[in-house]
Amino acid sequence: MRITGDEPELQIYHEACPMVGLCCLMLASNGAETDRRELAYQLKRLGWEYNQVTDELHPSLFFAIEQLQEGLDDQNKG
Repeated sequence: MRITGDEPELQIYHEACPMVGLCCLMLASNGAETDRRELAYQLKRLGWEYNQVTDELHPSLFFAIEQLQEGLDDQNKG
C-alpha cells in the first residue's frame, strides 16, 4: 500500500507501525520467528482482545493485519 499523505490514512499507518514493532519484539524475546503469518496471527489476537474490552475494531490493527495478509496472499500466488 502506498501512503499518499492523506492525514487520516497517515495517522493509521503511524499508529500501526509501533504495534507491529512491539509484536515483533515480543515474538523475538520469546524465541519465536517473526514472519508475516505469525505477526498477523498475533495482531488478530490483540484485535480480538481490544474488541472484547471496547466493543470496537481498532482501525490501525485492522490496517496492519490487512497489509500482512495481503503479503501472504502474494506469497501464496508465487
